[in-house]
Amino acid sequence: ERIGAVHAPAAPPPPPPPADPPPPPCPKCGNTWMMNILHQLRVAENHTLAEEFVDILDVTPWPILRYKIGDSVKDTMSAIESKSEWWNNEKYPYRAFKIQSVPSDTPIQRFAGDSGALLPYVPFLKYVVVVRNPYEQFESALHFFSSLNPEMNSLFKFPSMPLRMMVPFLMESPLNAAHYLNGWSHHFDKDNVFLVHFADLKSEPEKWVRRIADFLEVEVPDQHWPDVLRRVSFKWMKEHSDKFLYRRPDGLTLTTQVVRTGKSGGKFSLATDEEIAALKAKLELNVPPALLDFAIHGGEERRRKVLGHD
Repeated sequence: ERIGAVHAPAAPPPPPPPADPPPPPCPKCGNTWMMNILHQLRVAENHTLAEEFVDILDVTPWPILRYKIGDSVKDTMSAIESKSEWWNNEKYPYRAFKIQSVPSDTPIQRFAGDSGALLPYVPFLKYVVVVRNPYEQFESALHFFSSLNPEMNSLFKFPSMPLRMMVPFLMESPLNAAHYLNGWSHHFDKDNVFLVHFADLKSEPEKWVRRIADFLEVEVPDQHWPDVLRRVSFKWMKEHSDKFLYRRPDGLTLTTQVVRTGKSGGKFSLATDEEIAALKAKLELNVPPALLDFAIHGGEERRRKVLGHD
């Protein structure tokens, strides 16, 4: 069921629009960045919708995120519906959602709790799948968990705990880079799945943002491209960092720092050599070699190999 139809009359709903893209990246693969990109592309000509939203969740909802302890999915949907003028605006050519999931046909076992980490692949949706160097992603995830707002920890399926105790969760979760890459590898040949590497997007943002726009079949007038590229930059997002804290309706934020550095190729400051070695073994066991090569290094040629174009 499409989110916009939750409170629709009983009459048969209209056919879905061609693009309701959920960005499904592994945690800390640039998912908040992609949420902003998907939003800015659809509002290129509307300054108010582009810049005056309060929080990124208002314009690109994350339906599995619980806003209060004990909330049901229905409660979450009601909270999302209360901001419908921002995420479901009639001016939008498409709606965008964060799902952060692995297709449910992936041969892995769901970990404890209602994580939403396994969701069905839906042919009429468009998926933008962001891949990042798994070792950088792991390091970034450790920084993210170290900056979580303690008051929000209980809304996730893990308690507040020392950072080192988060490592088993990151290693075994279906959203671990190994499971994530393996799961989505079965769908990269689909026309409604677009694969992009974090490092490529970072090094050539205009090229890849334009390709994402083509994939979503959205036309941005030439005179508005400079504004779009400015608003999807890390510089703009850091200048407006209060918009990217994953804010609940009562004002409580998920974290103190979602947009950190946006760097690729940095040194590890939190991940230990033993943890990196364990991740390497898991990746090599679960991820096809060509895909792992692309995940680590990025690049157009490696991407083409993953997509079967060579």
